[in-house]
Amino acid sequence: MFENCSKNVLLGNVARLFVGYPFRSTCIPGEQGILTCFLKDVDSSGVLNVAALKRVDGAMPNMSHIAREGQVVFRSRGASFVAALVPQLFEDLLVAAPMIRIEVDKNMLLPEYLVWYINSSYGAAYFKEFAKGTGIPLISKSVLEVMPMKLPDLESQKNIVDLMELNRRERSLLSEIASKKDLILETEITNYLESL
Repeated sequence: MFENCSKNVLLGNVARLFVGYPFRSTCIPGEQGILTCFLKDVDSSGVLNVAALKRVDGAMPNMSHIAREGQVVFRSRGASFVAALVPQLFEDLLVAAPMIRIEVDKNMLLPEYLVWYINSSYGAAYFKEFAKGTGIPLISKSVLEVMPMKLPDLESQKNIVDLMELNRRERSLLSEIASKKDLILETEITNYLESL
């Protein structure tokens, strides 16, 4: 299943990183403007909450601040450092600082594998060692660029991503089954008690 031909690389050697758009003053999301991704829009499990994205008017970003489908956004500040894949949105997505946008070299690195790697114990250990700040920890772009990565071939990367997705689905199904069992048991007990 896995080929034994992985190598160690630095993230900056297989991807380009860009710091998000620096709003100079407090931005107030509204109905108009460009769809914008803030720190709060990436949850702790590494999912970009598309339904919560807001629009911001008056921003003057350049292309380095714009994320597209298949790119990665990294939450660089807060209690947990996580990455999320940008899904198909049919429009530009402005990435706000201090988020970091990552474009991978798809000849070497799958964006889904990068998201998994950053959110795995490998990423957590690295960030724990190199996060700066005592109040609200931060991972800078320069620190993220030199994050060491174990990089297998593309097929093995895909196998890892597929296995993790199957594992996620299995956990979700098991949780759903447990909830239904609880409901059935509670209904039976309630029916019994009502019959007394």
